[in-house]
Amino acid sequence: MKNFILLPWLFDIVLTQLSDVAPLQRIHGKSGAAVQAPGPQAGQCRNPCTSQSHPNSAAYVCGDPRLGPAQLPTHAPLNSVTASYDRFGGVCPETFLKRWTAHGSYEFPPNDGFLANIHNVAIFGNVSLEVGRKIDRFGSEFGTIAHPARAPYAERSLPPSNLNTPADQNGKAGKHPFNYHLYEVKKEFRF
Repeated sequence: MKNFILLPWLFDIVLTQLSDVAPLQRIHGKSGAAVQAPGPQAGQCRNPCTSQSHPNSAAYVCGDPRLGPAQLPTHAPLNSVTASYDRFGGVCPETFLKRWTAHGSYEFPPNDGFLANIHNVAIFGNVSLEVGRKIDRFGSEFGTIAHPARAPYAERSLPPSNLNTPADQNGKAGKHPFNYHLYEVKKEFRF
């Protein structure tokens, strides 16, 4: 177990990352082989990968890291988190990228999607997290957004690329499959 501070500006928050959430072979399957993404979006497109930006990478849908991993989790605990996820919203990958990455990277709403007051400042509320509560995130452990543990991916408003397993310093798959981090609150806090 490793201790992390989830939000750097909240220096008294202590969370423990649960390192044995899901062994790599259980998430990727025994072979670890990547396959083309299944689902209605690929089946409805004549050629779902017409403009491959990284044609030599089988790790990503259409070879493009922005479209996420070629294979979604197939084993517990993450298979239930991504079970209802339609990564392209029913459209072809190329159409999806044109809509959400017009300038090459994902476009996010102002204020990270939070409602804003008349001065365009995000409106925040207070939250208390009790000891034992589990929260998780898909993305770097240094990010500032977390969700109730195992909330469906489709309800998180995250791009497909947040599911990419980051590589380690040797270029191999890192120790956090699908960039998933699970935390348990060790000291109650309110923010």
